[in-house]
Amino acid sequence: PALAGKGRVLPAQGGQLQNTATITGTNLQTGLNIVSNTASVTCIVATSVLAATKTDGAGVSTYTPGAQVVYTITVSNPAGPSAANPSIVSDPKPSPITTWQWECLSQTGTASGCSPTVGFVGTDFTNSVNLPVGGVITYRVTANTDPAATAALVNTVTVTPPQGTS
Repeated sequence: PALAGKGRVLPAQGGQLQNTATITGTNLQTGLNIVSNTASVTCIVATSVLAATKTDGAGVSTYTPGAQVVYTITVSNPAGPSAANPSIVSDPKPSPITTWQWECLSQTGTASGCSPTVGFVGTDFTNSVNLPVGGVITYRVTANTDPAATAALVNTVTVTPPQGTS
């Protein structure tokens, strides 16, 4: 038998993929009625280009142990082409930070799921959000640094798309 039909989707394409396979054969046994058969599958290929930025607003390259540092976090799905629902915003708490408060400032472009003020906590931050194409979520993070800190303050936020999204 011969197999016809194949498809390949590159990550930048996204959208729907129609994939059709056709099997044909020759009847080698008498009495059997073999006909061409076709099967078709539609797959949704989700692709998003997510962005996450974090700034202290002052552009400083050092911190003072025991002082407060305020960050603005922006996560977005600026160009899609697919929604990224749900995406995970995460920020492991660096050791020079003793406690921090995450606060949702805004959700635009029908983005949703931004947690309100979490309160001062000493743990890592994780938030499940919906980022449609053009969606933007902005947080403010107020971090208290350890007065005895001597380590570099490296603070990285990430946004991870849903499983199955490239």
